[in-house]
Amino acid sequence: IIVGTVLLMLPNATYSRGIPVEDALFTAASAVCVTGLTVVDTASYFTAFGQTILMVLIQVGGLGIMTLTTFFAFFMGSGTRVKEYAAFQTILESNSVRNLKTLTRHILYSTFLVEFMGALFLYFSFPADAFQNEGQRVFYSVFHSISAFCNAGFSLFSLGFADPLTKGSASLQLVIMALIILGGIGFPVMSNYYLYIKSKLRKKSNRIRISVNTKMVTLTTLVLIFGGAAFMFAVELQNSAMSLQFHEKILSSLFHSVSAR
Repeated sequence: IIVGTVLLMLPNATYSRGIPVEDALFTAASAVCVTGLTVVDTASYFTAFGQTILMVLIQVGGLGIMTLTTFFAFFMGSGTRVKEYAAFQTILESNSVRNLKTLTRHILYSTFLVEFMGALFLYFSFPADAFQNEGQRVFYSVFHSISAFCNAGFSLFSLGFADPLTKGSASLQLVIMALIILGGIGFPVMSNYYLYIKSKLRKKSNRIRISVNTKMVTLTTLVLIFGGAAFMFAVELQNSAMSLQFHEKILSSLFHSVSAR
């Protein structure tokens, strides 16, 4: 947060050639803690350099302190005690302390893979005429993919996804929702499903099972998303959603429910 604050205060990070220290601190803390709360307009206040700093801060916050701590503990070869390894093992749900290095690498790989695929889908979902050049289109795709997967809530559109350029795009909203859900359920659940499907395809005798944790997370997520969407649809049907078409009302209800959850 402190490093992010200092970087955001650099002259080339903002169009105003400077930002008050309290605003920089708030923004950096919000990005690292992935809250999505802002006191300035991310789209118009920060330059591409400043937005890149925010993107990195969001990524660090999304990966989580324990994951990064584990990674650097192994990477730097520090004399971490067995007791501390056991704590990492519990949090990261590893079956073996010796697997932590591999597990941490898998967390990083899977995170970057999902974000890359999300950015790719977003690139083709964004209207081409909404950007000044291809570079900006790529940057917006990567930024929003990371922001969505890390559940950060930051957007490079001043109105968020209520912006006229994006609010009518069903494909864009579906990609964002998928990224939010995947980031929300976390690596253990994604890994369990991946290994389960992999074992079924290879028809192994000792197939991987869907864990109780995965079942609970999946069921709770589905109940909250569809329950919240049904409530939003019913309450806003004759209010904010009056001007929307029927399929847009459903999509809007789902989007708000997923974003809130």
